[in-house]
Amino acid sequence: MNKTIKLLIIGASNKSTRSIARSLKKKNCETFVLNDEDLAVSKSKYISKFILKPEIKNDINKFKIEIINAVSEFKIDVVIPSTDIAVDVVLKFKEEIEKHVAVIGLNPKEIYKYAHNKYELLKLAQETGLKIPGYIYVDNLSFDKAVLKKLNYPVVVKPVSSAQIIGDKHYGYKVAFPKTEKELIDILRELVPNTAVMVQDYIEGYGIGYNVYCINGEIKSEFIHKRLKENAGVSSYRKIIPIDSYSLKEKVHLLLKKIRWNGVAMVEFRIDKNNAPYIMEMNGRFFGSTELGVKAGYDLPAFLYSDQFLKKPEINTNTGKYYSLRLLHDEVLLETAKLMKTKNILNFLKWNFSLFNLLSPNNYLEASFFDDPKFVINLYKYDLRRNAIKRKNGRSIKEIAIKKITANEFKTMKNIVFVCLGNICRSPFAELYAKKIFPDKRITSVGTVSLQNRFSPLDAVDVAKKWDVDLSMHQSKHLKSVDITATQAFIVMDKLNYYELLKLDIPVEKIYFLSENEIKDPYKKPIFEYEQIYTQIKKNIDALM
Repeated sequence: MNKTIKLLIIGASNKSTRSIARSLKKKNCETFVLNDEDLAVSKSKYISKFILKPEIKNDINKFKIEIINAVSEFKIDVVIPSTDIAVDVVLKFKEEIEKHVAVIGLNPKEIYKYAHNKYELLKLAQETGLKIPGYIYVDNLSFDKAVLKKLNYPVVVKPVSSAQIIGDKHYGYKVAFPKTEKELIDILRELVPNTAVMVQDYIEGYGIGYNVYCINGEIKSEFIHKRLKENAGVSSYRKIIPIDSYSLKEKVHLLLKKIRWNGVAMVEFRIDKNNAPYIMEMNGRFFGSTELGVKAGYDLPAFLYSDQFLKKPEINTNTGKYYSLRLLHDEVLLETAKLMKTKNILNFLKWNFSLFNLLSPNNYLEASFFDDPKFVINLYKYDLRRNAIKRKNGRSIKEIAIKKITANEFKTMKNIVFVCLGNICRSPFAELYAKKIFPDKRITSVGTVSLQNRFSPLDAVDVAKKWDVDLSMHQSKHLKSVDITATQAFIVMDKLNYYELLKLDIPVEKIYFLSENEIKDPYKKPIFEYEQIYTQIKKNIDALM
């Protein structure tokens, strides 16, 4: 009997992780998972052990150590990084990790950059004749504002990389869709200090994925899936379509040959109203459509394992099967949310009737209760648990008693830190205004959002000028940037700030409120709310005299 191979999947998602484990069980693999967040997939029958380490997302060195510890403890034979953070961490520490275990599913940095950096991918894609969306590349804040005025809004703001390592922490960035020039400038002021971005034309349409397995840039297996139902770029219902759709085959082959890609990848396209495909990005690790390919015979996890671990490539190049796959859980959440928002019962009923498509040939549920009952049940249980935790936290925040700092208490303190959520609106205004009133004190401000160096919104800068406060050059700082021991008072704006400080182990006796009433966050609110909030902050700081 063949030896059981112990596989460690680093990083997890409910879709791709389960698909990898399910596929490779047929290859006599026993699957372990190391992740920073508990997910429903942890209960799947295809997972032997789910190793939960929440702290690793905030410390990549800790992440590396936990990978090596898991490899040793469970006698792992091979690892597959399957999320962006996992790929980035394993790639950074590849030589050290490979001293302990075989790693598959990685490309060298000079090749992986095309999956990591959208700007590099689009430049190369243009050389192959692929259509790319119009864009402006922004890597500093001295951009020409006249160019922004000529854009057709809304536009898409894409960080060139969805995630990156800064220091010992891994940060993720989201795509934004500003509707006005001012919104765009605010987004650039927040993102560009940390990452370059592309301001792209917005393409109305739908998404497709060109899924491949490559060996040295040669595509050995490929299929295209179309997103039939998607939300924020994630599909819950998708189907395989003919590989010659949109005349992409020759150009995608050329692109991946130029890149010299090895392993799995999905090249994403947006199809516009004229049926023209525009390349968006490339995922260089397993993706949500993995199970759709496995179902149709394009078993990418098996191809990767056989090729890169067993060194015995066994690849099916074309099955001609056009399957559809839907994850019912995700559709239930999406359609219920739509119903609650629009109250459109007719559309909700239409969606219910669409489920009868499952009775048609080649239409399947991604996760069947009869195949993997604990996983399916826990998809819904985890939703209920998250909502219960959210409600509990909400009650805990509401129950916080406001302890306003008094003038006498403030008078005795030298080291003071004002705190809000992002440190770009309320706390920096409080800091700079208080420094004018109390020049003998050491006053600073921080936020509880971990991403630093962000600039304040334009409305905040403009309103602050009314009180001779200059926020134009302020950049956000995190709580970790101050000496907690030396700080005598952390003065917060609202109950959420107070709650976040408690979670970050700030001594409760050091936490005060600036006002007897919460000072609400004006972020992304109308300009008059900034005026009201800054008036409230000024009034309460004046009272400390």
